[in-house]
Amino acid sequence: FFQAEDGIRDVAVTGVQTCALPISKQKLVKAFVDAILASTEEAEAKALEVMKIAEDMDIDDIEECKREAVSFLNRDIKQDVLH
Repeated sequence: FFQAEDGIRDVAVTGVQTCALPISKQKLVKAFVDAILASTEEAEAKALEVMKIAEDMDIDDIEECKREAVSFLNRDIKQDVLH
């Protein structure tokens, strides 16, 4: 992911982006996406990364980031199906 003018954009996918979020939330969204996509062997390490990033965040912010990650993945899947 990298910061785009209008939000976060995945470098490998054009036209799919999340809403603009503060950098700390962007990191958590990316960590959630990575954890969701992780192989079984990587899952524990990815979950720990999510917890480390989220440890000082408000529960509402964490939930927002989780929803944004799932939304991002849903848009990514739809983009793949349409092309």
